[in-house]
Amino acid sequence: KLSASLPDTITANLSELSETISFKQGRLSNLDESTLKLAIKAALEKRVLKFQYKKPNGSNPHSRTANPYHVTNYLGKWYLLAWDHKREAMRTFLLARASELELQTETFELPSDFSADDYLWSSFGIWSKSGEHAVAIRIRPGIVDYVSENIWHPTQKLEPQADGSLVIRFELGSLDEVAQWILSWGKQVEALEPPELRTLIRKQAQAVASLYS
Repeated sequence: KLSASLPDTITANLSELSETISFKQGRLSNLDESTLKLAIKAALEKRVLKFQYKKPNGSNPHSRTANPYHVTNYLGKWYLLAWDHKREAMRTFLLARASELELQTETFELPSDFSADDYLWSSFGIWSKSGEHAVAIRIRPGIVDYVSENIWHPTQKLEPQADGSLVIRFELGSLDEVAQWILSWGKQVEALEPPELRTLIRKQAQAVASLYS
């Protein structure tokens, strides 16, 4: 879109260009450069990768062995999409939590049906896919304009309502991140479907409310 809006020929001093156009990402993670390089090398060479991984709030890291399929940057943080040998499932690893990476001599073939784009776009953010969920959310009239002018997910469908509210629908692979998004809007946004999303949000809202009781 940016290139389409520029003239066919453009000449600019780099320092002037940096003062004219800028990009702002999310918070950067504290990532060792060697970790990122090894993860990318493993993915490029299709070599099995062993590493220590510390889960959020986990006390000790655990050993992981995985087939690294893809490395991606999401909101300033680097993630590894990989097939976890022990769990026999796809996992998304935040590379800032990985340490002691070791490239193995063993190689692997990338599954013919794997698509990084499909995998990433199945979620509302970056979390691993856990299922298939048809999500419906009601947006109160006060923030309809802001919500409708953004593309939150490739599958979104907007359904304006007679009372000025908006129902927005997504097809998602997980619910945790969209639940956090809904909660961030307070009473302006309500989850309609599926029932498990409403239950998840209710439990999280109750936990937050208990902090102020």
